[in-house]
Amino acid sequence: MNKKIRNITATMLAGVMLASGSVALTGCGDSLFSDAPMNTISENTVWQNSQLLDEYVNTWYRNMNNGFNIFVPSTIALVKSASRYYMPWFGDQISVGKADWYNAGYGDLLKGNETEISAWARLKWSTYYGEINNINTLLEKQGEITDGEHKQRVLGEAHFMRAYYYYMLWRYYGAPLLIDHTYSPIVKEEKFPRATYKQMVDF
Repeated sequence: MNKKIRNITATMLAGVMLASGSVALTGCGDSLFSDAPMNTISENTVWQNSQLLDEYVNTWYRNMNNGFNIFVPSTIALVKSASRYYMPWFGDQISVGKADWYNAGYGDLLKGNETEISAWARLKWSTYYGEINNINTLLEKQGEITDGEHKQRVLGEAHFMRAYYYYMLWRYYGAPLLIDHTYSPIVKEEKFPRATYKQMVDF
């Protein structure tokens, strides 16, 4: 009987300690971590922090054609369109090193597989216009960037990278759609005509 009472008493004591501990932790957490959400960074914070601004710019570089950086999955059909190819392979002056890559998305493009060509083109199109939209966002928010010296460098990068992505769009698809502001079809539906080569260069 005494053992049973001891177990009940120990359980009740543990419950009281746990409850009082949780109250203490909750009280501490409310005062210590209520400054900002831990899972998101506000847009205003990005423009006023040079390190976050550099993180924002990094994606522009990640989606460039950066030389001999390849990803050619030959066994998983679902990720073929996400492949990264070495563009000189599509010319007639260089050969591909691995024969099994002909079974991958690269081979499908050479064979004129319409589904694969469309998927790869759609990925490039959306990636490049996504980066242009990110750059336009920064250009619209440039008045909120507080670090003057950092601001000049980042704005220079923004103008160069937007020109680069327009050049890539022109190279792949011909006359691009010139978009000089942030665009969201959810907020407002807009249509953009294709620009001539001269319009693109002047822009």
